[in-house]
Amino acid sequence: MKITRLKNRFLSGAILISVLLAGAYTLAASWVISQQYQNQARDVLHKAANLINDNLNTQRLSLLTGSRQLATQGNLGTTLWFLTRYADTGIDEATLTATYRQLVGDTWQAAKTAEADQVLVYNSQGKLVSFALLDKKADQFGYAQVAPVPLFKAASAPAGSSANMGDLHKVAKPPHLAEQFDGPLPQREQTVYTVVDGQLAVQTQVPVQGLVFDEAVGTEKLSQEGLVVMTRLLDLAMLTQWRRLTDTDINVFAGNNLTVGSVPAYTRLTHSDVVITGAAAASENDLTENLVNREGYYQYVVTLGNGQHAMGSLAILCSRQITADAIRQTVHILLFIAGVSLLLSIPFAMYLASSISGPLSALIRIFRRVAHDPEDHLVQQELAALKSAPARLRELSVLTDSFIAMNDAIGRKINQVNSINASLERTVEERTAALSAREREFRSLTENSPDTVARYNAECQRIYVNPAFANQFAGGAAALLGKSPSQSPGGIDAEIYEAHLLKVFETGQLDQFELKWPGLNDQLRVSHIRLAPEKNQAGQVMSVLAIGRDITERIEFEDMVWKQANFDLLTGLPNRQMFHDRLEHEARVCHRNGQNMVLMLIDLDHFKEVNDTLGHDKGDVLLVEAARRIGSCVRESDTVARLGGDEFTVILSGRDAGFDAQAIDRVAEDILKALSEPFRLDDLDTYVSASLGITLFPQDAQDLETLFKNADQAMYRAKNHGRNRYSYFTADLHEQAQRRMRLISDLRAALAAQQFRVYYQPIVDLADGQVFKAEALIRWQHPALGMIEPGQFITVAEDTGLIIPIGDWVFEQALNQVNQWRCQYRPDFQISVNKSPVQIRQADKTSSGWVQHLEQRQFPGDGICIEITEGLLLNTEPGTLKKLREYRAAGIQVAIDDFGTGYSSLTYLKKFNIDYLKIDRVFIAHLETDANDQALCEAIIVMAHKLGLKVIAEGVETDEQRRILQHAGCDYAQGFFYGRPVPADEFAARWLAAGDGHSPIR
Repeated sequence: MKITRLKNRFLSGAILISVLLAGAYTLAASWVISQQYQNQARDVLHKAANLINDNLNTQRLSLLTGSRQLATQGNLGTTLWFLTRYADTGIDEATLTATYRQLVGDTWQAAKTAEADQVLVYNSQGKLVSFALLDKKADQFGYAQVAPVPLFKAASAPAGSSANMGDLHKVAKPPHLAEQFDGPLPQREQTVYTVVDGQLAVQTQVPVQGLVFDEAVGTEKLSQEGLVVMTRLLDLAMLTQWRRLTDTDINVFAGNNLTVGSVPAYTRLTHSDVVITGAAAASENDLTENLVNREGYYQYVVTLGNGQHAMGSLAILCSRQITADAIRQTVHILLFIAGVSLLLSIPFAMYLASSISGPLSALIRIFRRVAHDPEDHLVQQELAALKSAPARLRELSVLTDSFIAMNDAIGRKINQVNSINASLERTVEERTAALSAREREFRSLTENSPDTVARYNAECQRIYVNPAFANQFAGGAAALLGKSPSQSPGGIDAEIYEAHLLKVFETGQLDQFELKWPGLNDQLRVSHIRLAPEKNQAGQVMSVLAIGRDITERIEFEDMVWKQANFDLLTGLPNRQMFHDRLEHEARVCHRNGQNMVLMLIDLDHFKEVNDTLGHDKGDVLLVEAARRIGSCVRESDTVARLGGDEFTVILSGRDAGFDAQAIDRVAEDILKALSEPFRLDDLDTYVSASLGITLFPQDAQDLETLFKNADQAMYRAKNHGRNRYSYFTADLHEQAQRRMRLISDLRAALAAQQFRVYYQPIVDLADGQVFKAEALIRWQHPALGMIEPGQFITVAEDTGLIIPIGDWVFEQALNQVNQWRCQYRPDFQISVNKSPVQIRQADKTSSGWVQHLEQRQFPGDGICIEITEGLLLNTEPGTLKKLREYRAAGIQVAIDDFGTGYSSLTYLKKFNIDYLKIDRVFIAHLETDANDQALCEAIIVMAHKLGLKVIAEGVETDEQRRILQHAGCDYAQGFFYGRPVPADEFAARWLAAGDGHSPIR
């Protein structure tokens, strides 16, 4: 009876599970298919949107190409300039009409080529000049003549036919054309979306450039003369094309209104029903579901606009009904499959229940008989019947045989347990032998290991040491075993070692540390010790195993690296890094104790000459000796460091008593005296000196960086005052440095702010008083300080490299000015421009840039004279002669400025191609009263003439000076007697406008 109930329950459960599985399968499959169809619809819309976007980009590129071609063909900029300038000047009407017709033809042809719906051409004032309108019925094209009489002419021709310019006639302008461009003309080409006649359109705007004659300058210049606007409407034809390409429905919105669409039901909806508008739409091109005419659509919205301003949008649609029908058909098929599966599962469940319950009933009968009487012959009959039964029942006979044989199996198991016990005994013996082998292996490893190994008992006595440990001490293992570290080898390091051992015994934790100890021959060694506790089963520490590794070489290497990082390898003095550490330490000590500290910065004078003449090896010898001499002049508590090159520094600590100003002066004088004594190099006595700057902490600065800058400023003051001396930092040095920093900052912005001015001073021909030469002199019109003379900022410009762009700017101004004066007054006029040695020594791009500029301008080189200092020729570099030859080849003349004030040498006068010598004003100032100055000037003039050079006298301020120079044969004169430097217009009005070029003062 129980088997029957089991059978019925099994059958009911199988049917219920089948129903649940079929339903779950149907629901899951339906949901997956629905999602797949929806994803497929989304993919279609996304691909369609990408394809349309590519098509729009193609349209924009086509319009932009057409606009560029129209803007550049036929010199359109010049044509627009001509029509704008001469439309109201009474020029021949036939010429104007022909020009307009040509422009109309180009406009119409550009519209046909680019397949544009509309092309408009505006002039520089934004007024419409020419247009072309293309549609399916007829093309419209024409022009708008705004002066002298407002006139609007147009023509019409069938679509696709050639334009007949002879049919132009006066008509009213089309109502949708604006005569004026809305807003200022764009300065660069751009592609935008716009609304034309209520329809969304793609529009390109390309500026028209043209070369026009600038009467003020007298040359042509490039300027914007108009604008080409080309438009393509997003009309039904384009939508039809997109629909064929994407197999979707497409609607176009301009603003919030539907203008063109392939779904008629959209005409009864507003734009806000289906499209996200405004600035947010630019980032929300999402797939949305909307109801249109009771029929669902999947929709993808693409917003088109300019920046954050939406001009319109494209709605790309895919029918939702088609997807829903496909999903329903698939679900019906799945339901049919589930029903058929359910019907088939019922008989299978019945068969399976019978197959399980039948054998179980037979098995129960056999077990009952075996339990009652194992020798019952019916049991054997049942077993024989099961064995002869179908294959599915034979397993029951095997199970029954196993049940009957269970008692026999238990007996056999007892025998197996006995056998296992014997096997375990053999295993214990084998494991014991393996442990012995491992112990021998461990002993071999420890005895042959280079690391020291020792074992200590609870009294910190050694109970084992390996040979590596024993060999490090006199007496070997016998002197170590049974003794604690404090007993052998003893000492404070051994006591530290023993303290670590006791700690491990107490805590039972691993410990490691580094230990220094004396080895053989009392050589100091360093080891890294690792202590490992050895515990019994109760967790108590029975012994400690100590493993040590010798790290002496590693420590020595680290010390060497530290020394290399903090000390100068050449002199052995602290380097820059160590110097800063010492400086910070001394500053903290002085601040804590209320004491002073002195910082000295020492720079060797003329050390570069030693390297250049004797070589760097001898220079290194000198540096080592200089470091020794400096160190001998200070106390042991002071710090001497080498910062690099030939620069040293000294920190005088204020911790000792008797530290005062006299002591500082004495130390500084001792250092200067020691360094001024001769250095013996290569059996030669070499002399150098030093410049020394001194600053005090905390009186001069509490910030160490500022303190170092103060010492540097004081050192440079010592250099500037003649070297071989020391100088204290004072407040005026800081103020000078601040003024220099502000001047550099203002100087960097002066060129861009157009604060520089170029003044011109006449150079008068002493023979006839004519002025056909001038010198260009720069002035700085500072917004706060007023007019600044070049002597106050040229040196700063040279130090910072700003002299390069400033000098190029002066050259450009002078070149433009001499070109203008040559055209207006004298074709042989020449302007002199000063060129700094820094400019000459720069790379080729700056040194030969002036020559290249003259070649590009096709300007003769004799219009420019370059003035250089004689010091540049005395310290020539390999490229200086080459650069002067380039000037000579280009026709540029060269003058030596301030001749006689430097280290004058006559060799460069015959070595270099020089045209002029300019006698410095110091020889002219006392010319009337000093016979030596007269003799020098006469000698310079005679010498220059013998060498074929012209002479210019600077600083002429009196008529007597002019007379003496003229009598001596001087060629030109320049100075306040003739005129001060003035702006270009004043110079032209005073010296050139008279037409004869004569000086008003002879």
